[in-house]
Amino acid sequence: MNLIKNYKTSLCMIFMYILFLLYPLSVTIFNPPPEEKYLRAENIKIIYSNENHPNITAILDDGEIKKFDFPTSNYSLAAGLGKSSVSSRYFSLLSRGCKGYIETDEMRFLFFGKSTRIWSIECGDTNIPYAAMTAMYKRTELEGYFIGAIIHIFVLGFCGLFIYSDWRKSRVSRSMA
Repeated sequence: MNLIKNYKTSLCMIFMYILFLLYPLSVTIFNPPPEEKYLRAENIKIIYSNENHPNITAILDDGEIKKFDFPTSNYSLAAGLGKSSVSSRYFSLLSRGCKGYIETDEMRFLFFGKSTRIWSIECGDTNIPYAAMTAMYKRTELEGYFIGAIIHIFVLGFCGLFIYSDWRKSRVSRSMA
């Protein structure tokens, strides 16, 4: 019990580190680009497209309205730098009412909500095959890892300062007792 009492600030910082930094990393690691044969094909009619998330809101063949995202790095999204892996020139081509075909997968291990990623799209003048989408995703993933590494270094240093501060306080309190 003394451990919790003496290091409560440090333990709180470590918990926050795990929750806000290691969780996005684990989601990224456990959700790599799927093999093309495992993608789910869907016919859609676009209601709305946007560079911010969700990237596409569409009506499926069965009348269900669903939101889709192009794959991007979780770290770049968390840092507020989350541009889609798809170039902005494609979004002007994905106009309202465009009927097309997409191949998607569901992200796993998400605690909050669902995310359906688009791995290929054919709609109007826009045609992004699986190979091109995967290459674009891998570029944004590398950028995301770089952003994540900077954030991890900063937060671990900050946690180290709290641990040292708590250690000094407990050492001083033991010497006075």
